[in-house]
Amino acid sequence: MDGYEAASGRGELVVSVGGDGVPLGVRLSPAVMDLPAEELATRIVRLNTLAHLRYQLAIDQGARCDGGDQGAPRSAAQVAAYARTIDF
Repeated sequence: MDGYEAASGRGELVVSVGGDGVPLGVRLSPAVMDLPAEELATRIVRLNTLAHLRYQLAIDQGARCDGGDQGAPRSAAQVAAYARTIDF
């Protein structure tokens, strides 16, 4: 995979993180442009966090597959729980 994404419920806001964990970009639909700046920024940060958690999980799973550290700092259940908090 080249990167990781996190999107709002209706896909109006999408944040992408590269395969190296570096933020790649944000896609906005016209609908989110009417949000107050503070709310839009908060949503972007939350989606970026989720995309980065997905990146970390993939790295952790890869390390375990390669016989590395078995004590991953993230579990799939933790990432899924955070994803459920994205209620916009």
